[in-house]
Amino acid sequence: AVFRQDERIGVVAMRQSFPEGGVNAGRAMSRTFQDVGVFVGCASALRRSMLQQTGAFPADFFLFAEESYLALRALDAGYRIVSAPEIIMWHPHIGGSHIDNRRDYQLFRNPLLVTLRLYPLSYLWRYLPARIVSNFFHSLRRRSLLSYCRALISVLAEMPMTLITRKPVRPAAVAMHLRARDSWVIFKNSKS
Repeated sequence: AVFRQDERIGVVAMRQSFPEGGVNAGRAMSRTFQDVGVFVGCASALRRSMLQQTGAFPADFFLFAEESYLALRALDAGYRIVSAPEIIMWHPHIGGSHIDNRRDYQLFRNPLLVTLRLYPLSYLWRYLPARIVSNFFHSLRRRSLLSYCRALISVLAEMPMTLITRKPVRPAAVAMHLRARDSWVIFKNSKS
């Protein structure tokens, strides 16, 4: 029904609720139905025609930042990403902050690749150094400096080919994505 409202809706971001928390708990991109610039893969629906136009998730991303990549491509192609928190996607509460070198490598590498591959020069020169520095401090907090170094070396080794093949999106797509990136709304169980 949401997709039928507007053929420009490419992604519907739903509320992710956890079985142990009940129907009134969980997290969503917003409290009301509205346009957003991000989504979470495990709690979203994607329009097939959008994927045919933008391509799917990057094949070399195993985990982390693949949604950012696709969100930027969708926004650049003129598609909308909408938050529909009234639609609930039940998902077990998994994951956490434990250290896993393979996961941390992807955690640090993939956002750098998104920035290099898709950000226009007007954003690239500001956000790539900022991302490198913030990843460094994040790796110190996570005690995963080795994974960070491996990720950075990998990105630097890929940089010549990445710069040749990059397909930057419009600045407006990046602006919308960055405004919405940290907009999770946490829903609490209500006792009333």
